[in-house]
Amino acid sequence: MDAAKLEALHRTLAHRLEVPKAYDDQRAVGRAKILIDHKVDFYRVATVTIGSLRHYAKATAYCFALADKVAVSEELELTWREQFKLGAYLLHQMVMMELCTIKYSTLDDYECYVVLVSDKAPPKFNEAATSEHPFPQWKDIRDGRGNFLTAHKAYKTPEWNFTGAPPAPKEKRLWHPSVEREFITPEWQRHSITTSIFFDRPKEYQNNPLGATSWIKAANHVESNEYRINKEMLKLVDNLDRQLPDGLVASRNKDKRELFESLKERSEELAELDSFYQRCYFDYRGRMYLNRSIVNYQGDDMARSFIEFARGMELNDEGFDALLLHAANLYEHKGSIKERTEFARSNLKKWIAYADDALATYEQWRVDEDGGALDDPLQFIRACMELRDATTSTRLIRKKGFITHLPVEADQSNSVVQHLAAMHTLDFDVDEQRQLARQSNLAAESDLYEELARTIRISRNINDKERRKLIKKMLVPRVYGAGKVKIAKQWKQTGIQPIARWSKTQRERSVELNLRRLEQAVPALGNFRRIARELVRGLRNRPDVTEVQIPMDDGTTKTFIDTPLRYSLPSGFVMELAPYEKEKREQRVARSRKEHLKTGHQGDTKIVAHEPISHLVDVDDLNLKIMSAVIHSLDATVAQKVCAHAFFPIIPIHDAWACHANNVPKLRTLFSEEFTLMHQRDIPWFVIRRDVVGDDLPVGILDYVAEQAAQMHELYLEIAGFEGKIS
Repeated sequence: MDAAKLEALHRTLAHRLEVPKAYDDQRAVGRAKILIDHKVDFYRVATVTIGSLRHYAKATAYCFALADKVAVSEELELTWREQFKLGAYLLHQMVMMELCTIKYSTLDDYECYVVLVSDKAPPKFNEAATSEHPFPQWKDIRDGRGNFLTAHKAYKTPEWNFTGAPPAPKEKRLWHPSVEREFITPEWQRHSITTSIFFDRPKEYQNNPLGATSWIKAANHVESNEYRINKEMLKLVDNLDRQLPDGLVASRNKDKRELFESLKERSEELAELDSFYQRCYFDYRGRMYLNRSIVNYQGDDMARSFIEFARGMELNDEGFDALLLHAANLYEHKGSIKERTEFARSNLKKWIAYADDALATYEQWRVDEDGGALDDPLQFIRACMELRDATTSTRLIRKKGFITHLPVEADQSNSVVQHLAAMHTLDFDVDEQRQLARQSNLAAESDLYEELARTIRISRNINDKERRKLIKKMLVPRVYGAGKVKIAKQWKQTGIQPIARWSKTQRERSVELNLRRLEQAVPALGNFRRIARELVRGLRNRPDVTEVQIPMDDGTTKTFIDTPLRYSLPSGFVMELAPYEKEKREQRVARSRKEHLKTGHQGDTKIVAHEPISHLVDVDDLNLKIMSAVIHSLDATVAQKVCAHAFFPIIPIHDAWACHANNVPKLRTLFSEEFTLMHQRDIPWFVIRRDVVGDDLPVGILDYVAEQAAQMHELYLEIAGFEGKIS
């Protein structure tokens, strides 16, 4: 779109906002008055609004993001309800200008109304989170370009996280002892948080010589990654889509088709750049996300297959083995690291042949050795292409001088159970923890899901691989607090036909039965649920916390407290779980101009949001979410520390990472150190109890029982020494 057309759009929207009565029989009341009464610069508001158009954005979240950008631009102080109204009003105006439409998406990760940008709009992908130039390092939670470092629900980040400034006199900080230690003087640093020797005088603080906290450094490091689009993969996807009878994504599945075309179109735009950079952000648990850019490495199979590091490095022998393992993992072959690597080596000739003619061999490389569909076929063929280019044609060995750009993934084998195995709690049992550490591949070669599949049979009509997948889809959600209804739904979504053919009731009964078997086989699951609920109960019983009973419309009574659940992490991040009392609110937005003019409000969509109506916290929600919040925040801490301390390009994917193949051994070592140190040295569960319940930190850890301390030290050495935990 040329400058004149874009200018015309800005002026038209500015006039619509300033004089709404002149368009479509609108009235200058309600939502319109938010801007009119504040006497804003309407042209600037229109420029910000049109510049914020995002294809396939979730409509409710988009309304708040849009309102926030306008509020920053115009220096407005808006209530939650004004934000929702303003965002919906701006979105409605753009629909009426035919710049976009609204539709409901049934995709698993959406299931909500989304914004579809039309051909009449400026270029569809004006993303604040993607740039062909490096982003400045974070100095605040806003960067002035429409990007935010944390999600809306996250704890409000204090300035000292960015600056490393010491606390002012009488300033109270919520910080982990390991973070505090970085600020105290050398005299104090000689004393551990678990020592029994304490000074009578207050601690002396200094500027943190390390500067920003680890989680801020992690963001800055990840955002320094320079990416590019692999054009061979882009061409292959386009050719497959043209060649296959139903396309790569069938047109009859309209939602998936629209998202597919959006991803491909944006990738084609990015492919015209020599390289690009992306902003990340953190949710309330500390997890790092890149998904404010529609094409990102945390995206689906296609997006990941397109993205690579712009700056390559010459592949070495360790990198070649890591590349082989990466391909075997994507081919979903099981076994030890050595077994998978050798399996890939034995299949090199066949896999290179796939890459040589990927279009013709599509039906072969999209399935595993048993004929089952691969979860990530495009990433697999991309790995085959890298192996083809990295391998000599005759001897099938590493080609000297080959420059690799492919992000190679290393995945924590069973992060949920591994955290339970390593987490030091008041009732820590060394023998039980060691057994679980070995079963979960944390301290020895093992596959817990496969082991459980031998006794938890589920159905005689499924194979071992399908049984393993169902057990994983049961165990992981269970640790996160899910019940039979949610797990049964996830079982159906696996597409395993014998299970999918069951009725909803049959699936839920089977889940209920097999959950009992699972918790008998892995007692740590029930123990974790117990101590997590005790944590919530401890918060409720604190003398400074007030409990309130509120009657509901259905005649029941709900319990609320006046304090969120909040604790500090060793990276400096603060996890805040605050499910406040809410009420459902709706705003009308036209689905399309044509429908609105034809049917009036009947052609409108009701966008729904839930307004926090008080600072009372829902106790039921706390109990429901606390388990996943704890595990995810521990995962996030490890990821933040790994990314902050990595001296090479690295991409976080929650409990996995991607880096150049040569750096995978370094990543394994770094992960092992950070994971072990967090659980052994930083004692996160004790600090969580301190911050939430008010417990004192244990002196010498449980009065320092020498025999138990030695056993625990041996366990953590065993954990630290096993590299197979990440593969």
